[in-house]
Amino acid sequence: MDFDDLLLVAVQVLQRCEDVRTAYQQRFRHVLVDEYQDTNKAQNELVMLLARDHGNVCVVGDSDQSIYRFRAADIRNILDFERSFPDATVVMLEQNFRSTQTILDAANAVIDHNLGRRPKRLFTVDDVGPPICRYRAENEYDEASFVASEIFRLRNAEQLAFGDVAIFYRTTPRAEPSKRSSCAPVFPTRSSAARVSTTAGDQGHPRLRSAAGQPR
Repeated sequence: MDFDDLLLVAVQVLQRCEDVRTAYQQRFRHVLVDEYQDTNKAQNELVMLLARDHGNVCVVGDSDQSIYRFRAADIRNILDFERSFPDATVVMLEQNFRSTQTILDAANAVIDHNLGRRPKRLFTVDDVGPPICRYRAENEYDEASFVASEIFRLRNAEQLAFGDVAIFYRTTPRAEPSKRSSCAPVFPTRSSAARVSTTAGDQGHPRLRSAAGQPR
């Protein structure tokens, strides 16, 4: 069986065998689920079967950022959670500690168009921040060239060292165009799978650091 089968069979066993369901409900007295907006129908049903009777369930998620529909994620799972558990307490986490208010205002303007959402307004106590710069690249190599030009601009305007700059990628393969661009030989680089870049390179040489992670 693959992972999908394991989920499906587990749900079927809990649905059909009351004694098994009762045993696991008693065993798992508290159910906690992260990224609930990305759960599929089988995963949601598994939570219901384990937690509906005792009601000790806590889920964390954001109904405005579900991105795994291609893997059968169903945003209705989190939107209908309060209907499944009427006594649930909802805590809105609207304060952001990563972005400037300018970025959050843009995000608010985009997610306002989502249908069936619970209203929320993202905010921060940090600076408003500079205006957002949007660049529409022709392809990945044009994008890499633009990033390189921005690095040069920052070095000239703000006297930044290469070691003061990091490029964040959604996935590691996205780093390849930057490495293969015409500017690649100019930049001393180091790639890391970590989500946060670390200190400067070996022997104190400044390096351009890249990390496979989500932009913040």
